[in-house]
Amino acid sequence: MVIYSGDLIEGMLAFLAALLTKIPMRISEAMALKFGETIHDHGSGRNRQVVIDLPPDLVKNNMPRHAKLGPRLVALFDVYKELILQNLSPPGNPYLFPSSSTASRSADHMSRQLAVWTTRHVIRMTAHQWRHVVGYIYLLKNPGCYETVRSFLGHRSVKTTIQYYAFILEDDANESLDRTIDELTDKAAGRWRRPKCRK
Repeated sequence: MVIYSGDLIEGMLAFLAALLTKIPMRISEAMALKFGETIHDHGSGRNRQVVIDLPPDLVKNNMPRHAKLGPRLVALFDVYKELILQNLSPPGNPYLFPSSSTASRSADHMSRQLAVWTTRHVIRMTAHQWRHVVGYIYLLKNPGCYETVRSFLGHRSVKTTIQYYAFILEDDANESLDRTIDELTDKAAGRWRRPKCRK
């Protein structure tokens, strides 16, 4: 099977997008993923685990980062390794996103490439914006869960998370309150409605 260079880059960016959606790390952290050092693949079958372990020196806030890939992401990881990764660079490059025989891709370059890729497919988004959209989506479904978002975005303080999202979610909060009051009003009206007279 012949895979062309453009298809390899497309596949790499699609996998990066999936990875950043499920594990919204910083682009520099993603470019530091290295087999046997920061990404570990253990076991087989139901006992298999693919785990990311970034030491403090590779994380912006100097706090170690640990994340386990879920089953769907592991399936994409396997497809990426088999069809894309082995054709991106010579054997022996340990990086998940290699650029040459020994190095990883540049974080800035990959963020720009992701922005071009998203522009073609959906809407222009850098890797940094991607992280924050994932946090926003999570908070829409789980209002007030700032500590969880702080944890998966790798913020040092929950204050940073709240500061970033509070004003973005204000309209959603107001709409949610409006719906809640309407639902309670309808429920109360139903409960207190005068029974219909029998004829």
